[in-house]
Formats: sequence, C-alpha cells, structure tokens
Amino acid sequence: SEKQHSQLLAATAAEHEARLHEIAEAAQLAAEGANAEKAELGVELKQAVHDASQAQQQLKEELKSSRQNLWGEEESLHSALWRLEAQCQCFEGQERAQVNHLESRLVLAESELRAAHCQLLDESRQCS
Repeated sequence: SEKQHSQLLAATAAEHEARLHEIAEAAQLAAEGANAEKAELGVELKQAVHDASQAQQQLKEELKSSRQNLWGEEESLHSALWRLEAQCQCFEGQERAQVNHLESRLVLAESELRAAHCQLLDESRQCS
C-alpha cells in the first residue's frame, strides 16, 4: 500500500513535471512571438518617426516658401499702391477738365438719344 502510494505520487509528480515542461515551452514560444512582434513594431515605429520627420521638414520648407511669397506679394502691393497714389496726384489737375469734357459729351449723347427716339416714334407712326 505504501509502495503503491509512492508509485502514485511519483506518477503524479511525473505528470506535473511534464505539464510544467509543456507550460514552459508554451511560455517560451509566446515570449519569442512577443519579441518578434515587438521588433516588428519597433521597425514600424522607426519608419513612422522618419516619415513624420520628413513631413515636418517639408511643411517647414513650404511655410518658409509661403512666407517669402507673401512678403514678395506684400512688397509688390505696396509698390503698386505707391504708383497708384502718384498717378492720382498726377491726375488731380486734369480731373476737372475731363469732367467738363464728359459732361459735354453726355449732353450731346442725350440730344442724339432724344433725336433717335423721336425718329423711332415718327417711323413707328408711319408704319401703323
């Protein structure tokens, strides 16, 4: 009976040891898989950081270029404004004469319009 009990304990111990080996092998495989996945994620992370750095550099260059373009456009607009102001000052002396000339042309055009209107009315009466 004691011998049987010892044999039973030995068999149980052997089963436990075999199970521990299975668990250890499974844990080893899981660790290897996790390490491989970690390495793969590390590569992906490194690539993502590199891509982000390149994108950041490109955006910085585009921003610098945009600032330079805006500065150039601002200078161009200031220059155009100064030219327009100079032209306005130049035209101030001529403005009254031009207005008088245009008023004369307007009076003449109104007279021609009235004459054409009368002619159309006369032609309309003759047609009917």
